[in-house]
Order: sequence, then C-alpha cells, then structure tokens
Amino acid sequence: MERIRYSFKSFIANGVGADVVRIIQLYHYCQVNGIELYLNENDDWLIANHGNWKSLFNSLRLSSDSSIPEVDEQLLRHVCNVTIPFDDMVSITQKLFIPQEKYSYSISSDSPYAVIHVRRGDKVKGRWKEGMFHELNEYYQHIKGMYEKKDIFVMSDSPDVAKDAKDNGFMVDENEKRRDGYVYKLYHGEEIYTESDMDDELNIFFKNMELFRRATHLVGSNASYYYVLGQLICGKKGISLSGNQVYHNVW
Repeated sequence: MERIRYSFKSFIANGVGADVVRIIQLYHYCQVNGIELYLNENDDWLIANHGNWKSLFNSLRLSSDSSIPEVDEQLLRHVCNVTIPFDDMVSITQKLFIPQEKYSYSISSDSPYAVIHVRRGDKVKGRWKEGMFHELNEYYQHIKGMYEKKDIFVMSDSPDVAKDAKDNGFMVDENEKRRDGYVYKLYHGEEIYTESDMDDELNIFFKNMELFRRATHLVGSNASYYYVLGQLICGKKGISLSGNQVYHNVW
C-alpha cells in the first residue's frame, strides 16, 4: 500500500483549528485512495509549542522514516479543494479529535446553551482577512428568543468582544486571557510568547472545542476554521453569517 507523511513544519503556521481540519481532509483523501497516512515524528509544529501531532492528540500514526514521500504544496492544495460531505467530516473528526489527557476537558450543563463565535483581529482586516466584521448583536439576532442571554456562551479572542458580551448579560469565560491576533503575531514575531503562553492558548482551544461539543445551537462564520471545527466536533451545522463560507468545500 502506498504511504505518505505530513509535516507541519513544511507549511505556513496556522491556528490549531485550521491545522486539524487540514489533517481531517488529508485523512479523507488517503482513506478514499487507499493510502497509509503518517505524521512526522520529528516535526516542529509551531502552534503546538514546537511539538508533533502526538503532543496534542492520541490518534494517527507517527513516523521518523524520511523515505516516506512527504505531502507537498501541490498535493495539499488538491486535497483542500475537494468537497467532503459534512457527515463524513464529522465521522473522521470523531476518530481523530482525541485530545491527550492534559488537554482533556469535561463540561456539563444542567440546561441547553448556545455558542456564539466572534471573529476579530487579523481575520477581519489586513493581509490575512478571511471574513467580514460583524457586531455581536448581528450574531445574537439569529437565536434571539430561543435562549436567554445567560444561556448563550460568547467565544472570542477579542477582549473588546468579551467585555461587550459580559456587559450585555451573555456568558463569557472571565478567566480566559485573550490574545487577539495570536497566530498572526506568533508567525510574524510581533509578540514574544513563552512556552507557558503557548500552552495556555492550547488549553483555551481544547476547552472551547468541548464547549462547542455540548452546545445545542451554534452561530459564527464559516470563514473561520475554528468555527468549522467546532461544528464538526458538535456534529451539527450551525449558522454562518453573511455567506462567509470561504471554507464551504469541507462539506
């Protein structure tokens, strides 16, 4: 059987959400084409604190065998442009998204709750812009009347959005440190993050993904891989604002 290996260090730095969706897409491609997929054991996955796939997840096979052909830009571009049914993506996510124990969260709620995910920073302006700017109330309008504000969790890396949400009676994690534009600043060296900072960001990511999993309704933008992955983990499609579906081909 043909084999192939993926190395995060071979490509531009992304957020964890984008990288995980990429691996889900690659897994699907290999599954359909009868290829054995490996992740590089000797990787330098920047967003995972310079680790490898096993630093974060207890799934997939790792290999240090440099004779296995590597995924290159051309193949990756092809893989990421293939439309995959939503249910197939959900099934693969269930197989692959198994956090290591240190990043495992258990969240319970006595009542149904919704999640609103709000994009800000470099994702709505500048060179890395991928979606449009929307006020918090624009998200809320899609589930207004279905939930009380106290039963809607607002998820965002923006301190301004978190303050707005808290002031208006939504749920927010007041203990979360919000590093707006974290990946952009990390990649461009605009901020110096310690190992502790990077590990905190990982814990925030896994906590939020568990919040997605347990939510009964989701509102966000499919211009965000973070939100795309949240829907896959939840197992159902949420509402995406203003046709911001630049990653619509994942289902």
